[in-house]
Formats: sequence, structure tokens, C-alpha cells
Amino acid sequence: MKKKLTHNSIKDKIIDLATARHLSTKLKISKKKIILCHGTFDLLHAGHYRHFQEAKDFGDILIVSITADKYINKGPGRPFFNEHLRAEMIASLSYIDYVVIIDESTAIKAIESIKPHIYVKGQDYQNKSNDLTNKIKLEEKKLIKVGGVLKHTSNITFSSTSIINENFLVYDSILRKFLSTYKKRGIEYFLSITKKIENKRVLVIGETIVDEYVYTETLGKSAKESILSTLKKTSQTFAGGSIAAANHIADFCKKVYLVTGIGDENSEDKNFIKNNLSKNIKLCDVKLEKCPTTKKTRFIDRSYLRKMFEVYEMNDKQLTKKNEDKVIKKIKSCISDVDLIIITDFGHGFLTQKVIDFISKSGIHLAINAQTNSANRGFNLITKYNFANYICIDEPEFRLAAHEKNLSIKDIFQKKSKNLPLTKLFVVTSGKEGCYIKTQNKIIQIPAFTNNVVDTLGAGDAFFVISSLYSVLKIDPIDIGFLGNVAGALKVNILGHSSNIKKVNFLKFIESVIK
Repeated sequence: MKKKLTHNSIKDKIIDLATARHLSTKLKISKKKIILCHGTFDLLHAGHYRHFQEAKDFGDILIVSITADKYINKGPGRPFFNEHLRAEMIASLSYIDYVVIIDESTAIKAIESIKPHIYVKGQDYQNKSNDLTNKIKLEEKKLIKVGGVLKHTSNITFSSTSIINENFLVYDSILRKFLSTYKKRGIEYFLSITKKIENKRVLVIGETIVDEYVYTETLGKSAKESILSTLKKTSQTFAGGSIAAANHIADFCKKVYLVTGIGDENSEDKNFIKNNLSKNIKLCDVKLEKCPTTKKTRFIDRSYLRKMFEVYEMNDKQLTKKNEDKVIKKIKSCISDVDLIIITDFGHGFLTQKVIDFISKSGIHLAINAQTNSANRGFNLITKYNFANYICIDEPEFRLAAHEKNLSIKDIFQKKSKNLPLTKLFVVTSGKEGCYIKTQNKIIQIPAFTNNVVDTLGAGDAFFVISSLYSVLKIDPIDIGFLGNVAGALKVNILGHSSNIKKVNFLKFIESVIK
């Protein structure tokens, strides 16, 4: 009779990747056949039990690798259980020998280190169209390289995501009702429209902003003065503004132009920008004479990632005529080769009325976001533009433009439209409330998808630029708002501009929330 595993023995089954690699080598010398399974396994269910049991029958030693929390993009509240709990639940199964938490979204590291004889996936992965991320293909390639074989289990498949979505109230009733309409369409619809924007040629116009995060440790209030004392620990520098905007869409479109201004006071700025641009972005920069590149330094409490205050370095004066002419010349050089113009206007003087008028006369599909912020003191309103095919701004910007503090967003659209620019599609983002969409015939509210927020920096920009891509297509405006909310939900889980919205993660998120 087999000895029942104790809690300590369960803990002992959870090992790191280096240990797994060492064990694998020893076991192979002993002629043991090693099997590897990989997944999220956020909620263990009958399908997983059967999958593991069948996998164990392929060999002698079954190792299960699980994706670490930070690489899981399956919608709000996911993972439902953290990586340590998931590892313990799996390790408690008697027929599983070892569990490894993998610091990436695929099994490639695990395959490379463990070199299993057999790598096992569920039967649903036999259909190649289910591999949205192309990860299975990459895993199989690595598996062949280490001499392993891919096999599939044959038992019935259940989706953890579907079970969680339907039974654990991850979404409130409003969001559940909204998402139910998309379940009927399936992920195929979103794959098809995303395919359509791949060959769209996009021109992004706007300010370059260098975002610096200075992480500090709070020491307390100074004994002599009423000021907060902090200790600087580390810092990070990101390419923000129009650079970040262009990077977000670079994974969705093959050809992207970027017209932006870079100050002439620091010779290293251009190199920094170029080093932080995606490869398929053509930089059409204007060297702004006697100007610094706009830089925003945010001081952050390291313990809770809370922003305490920020310092600006910039020249927010309107462009000189010479610089203005240079900007228009750069726009002329690429405007004939684009299907969509995206304006990210941060209100720091780059987009003058002359530049705006030139762009407006192009007749090209135009998407605009004009931001009011502390740096431009609220003077950068969307009303400086007369027309756009698509406008997207946040609620405070919308209220300032309409000169209305108290009315609801819907009432402002209905009663104050004369104060707003003409547009075919107007979207107002409203944080946790989601977004409001105004077409020529109706006003629609779309709920937000996430309550998990790491950093709000650039979330509205991500919403805007990704939804702008889809605004070119003849699709339901509700879909455009939905896709914008997905981009925003992904961005609030990214610190600063440390990474961009990736098409694979974007589609995977959609697939998860509509299951």
C-alpha cells in the first residue's frame, strides 16, 4: 500500500527550474521516461485530472510546469488563484511527481531545461486554429530540437476560463450581459477584423515625451520643515507620448510612420528614441531648435507604486515658423502613403493651427485625441479641431470642451453637441465606468473590463490608438469601444511604458473574456 503524501511531501514536489533540470538529467541516466505538461491550471477540474492521468501513462515521471501570475492575460480577476496555490493544488495529486513555476508565458524554458521525452497537450490543441498565440508551434519546434515528441490526451476537455467566467462572478451583471453578445460571435470574428488592419498604413503625429520613474522610499516628514523626505532607490526611463502610441500599434500594422519633434539640447535623445522604437516604425523626426525634448519625471513611493509628484522639463511655447514649416514638410513626405492619420496631441505646442489645418485638408481618415493636463493647464481642448472621423477623449476633457460640469455624459452629447467638433464617431472614456460612444444615431455605454490596476499611465492613449485602427473598418461602433476597453485593460497592468500592447495578448484577452 502506497504511503499517503503529507503536506510537507507536497511542498517538496514544488521545485525550481534549475532543480528540475538536474533531476531530469539523473532520471534519464536511470532510464526513466519523462513527461511534461504545461498550462495555467487556474481552477483544477475533472478535465485536468483526466489529462494528467492519461499523460502519466505515457511514461514514468510526470512534471507539470505552470505559468507565473504576471504572464497571465485572461481578463479581470485572473489568475483566480495565485501561482503558489496553483502549484500546491497540482502537487497534491498523487500521480504528479514534480511542479515547476515558469517565469514566462510558454513552456519553451521548461522544454529547453527539462528536455522531456514526451510533451503532452489536451485534445483541443490538436486543432491548429486554437493556437492564437502561435506558442504551441514554437514549443513543438523547441521540443523537436531537444529530441522530444508531442502527444495529445483524448479525454473530454473543460475550460477553466469558461467555468470561472460563468460561475465565479468575475464580472458584474452589467458586464456579463454585455459580453454574452460576443460569445455568439466567437474569437473568429475578432481574428478576421484584426487581419484586415494588418496592411493599413498608419501615420502617427504628436509630441515625444520621455517618462522617467524615480522610485523612492519614504523616510517621513522633515523635523525642521513641513516637507516629505524620501530616499532615492532606483529609476527607469521610458519612451512615452507619440513614441508609446506608435509602439502600441506597430504589432498590429506592418507599416507605421511617426512624425514627432525631438529637442536639440541633448544629442542622446534621438538615439534613445530610435532604440525604443519598434522596427517597423519609420521615424520622421523634426529637430526642434532651442528646445529640450519634453521630459516628465515622476517620483514614486516604491512600496505601493503610488505617484507622489512630477517634474516637467519642456518648452511649451508654440512652434516657431521655421520649426512649423519643418513639421509640415515631414508630414508631406509620408502622407500620400497612408490610410489613417492618428494625432496624439498632448498640448505642448507641437500641433499648431497651421499644422492642424494642413492635416485636416488631406482627406485621409483622421483620428484625434487632444489631452488637457496640468502641463498645458487645461488649455488644450478638442475644440481646436473642426472635424475628425474619430475622436476619443476622457470625461474631464469632454466636460471642459463642452463647458459643462454637472450634466451626465449622455445629456452633454444630446444638449451640448454644438460646442463640440463634427465627427462620425465620438468616444468618451470614463475610467471604471468604461466608455461612451456617440454615433450619428445613438449613444452607447460599454462597461470596463478590469479592476486590477498597476499603473494608469498611458491607458487612455492605448485605448485611443488601438480603437483608432479599427475605426477605419466598417464595423459596429460598439466593437470599436469594446476593443478600446480591452487595450486599456491590458495597459493598466503594465508599469509605465515598459512594454507595449501585443496583438497576441490582445486577442488572447478577448478570447478569455468571451468564453
